[in-house]
Amino acid sequence: MLILPLIILASAVAPTTTAHRMMIRHGPDIHSKLFQQDKPSVAARALTQSSSTIYSAPYRTARLSYSNFTYSFPVTSGQKFIRLYFYPTSYEQGFDRSKAFFSVTSDAFTLLKDFNASLTADADDDPRGTIFREYCINIDDGQRLNLTFSPSTIQPDFYAFINGIQMLSMPTHLYYTNSESAGFKLLGSTVHFHIANNSALQTEYRLNVGGNDILPKNDTGLLRYWETFITYLRTTGGVTVDYSGSLRFQITQRRIQYTEKHGLWHTMRLGNSPLILALPTCLRFIFARLPQKSTP
Repeated sequence: MLILPLIILASAVAPTTTAHRMMIRHGPDIHSKLFQQDKPSVAARALTQSSSTIYSAPYRTARLSYSNFTYSFPVTSGQKFIRLYFYPTSYEQGFDRSKAFFSVTSDAFTLLKDFNASLTADADDDPRGTIFREYCINIDDGQRLNLTFSPSTIQPDFYAFINGIQMLSMPTHLYYTNSESAGFKLLGSTVHFHIANNSALQTEYRLNVGGNDILPKNDTGLLRYWETFITYLRTTGGVTVDYSGSLRFQITQRRIQYTEKHGLWHTMRLGNSPLILALPTCLRFIFARLPQKSTP
């Protein structure tokens, strides 16, 4: 079951709707029902404008604190996307960008550990860029989704901050293994692997192999960002095939809304021309463990 895609803006700004994402303000009602803090936090505006996104929300303002603060969401049970939005700039009231050094946890899961937002942005050669993190977490019956932001205690002027939080339900077993399934085997291995729903997952890369970028508003309702594959392909030669005019889907009605109209399925990359598919071929991609790029 899908719920309405929702972004909690981490500061007291007006409600807005951007690219099919409904955003609500962190006002008194949100504060009393969803927000907990050890000491008072503040909402402050960014002193610079982001250069890496066409949308100003949620990057105009942030929730910042020198002590722990927690968002606690009453959600339905099942598997969820959790997306965190950061703009590592300096903010009003004396929050210098170099002092943002913190961790983020969700109950037993550590999502970010000793995260330095400004260094992450600088390492990507875009000091004014935004940072996006995406996770998958399973929520049991009666459980709340808790996100705790904890500044590092190494220095007293280190602080934690967040610009926006998005929660979205996903189809069951989209990324987690069905308990009734034998699992999957990695190339060259005879061992079956399972991804149990008692684990938290983090998105590193999501590529559209054979096609261009797919923006969240053009995804299938899950608001995912698909990056084009060109940057990561290391195989010379090959050909991209476009099946958009002739592809016919054989898929259950339950999944059709997530696949049939999606541009992801309309292209593919072949190591050889379709006329010589009998020849041995492979496609080689290189992925580095680098700070995740921001989405549009």
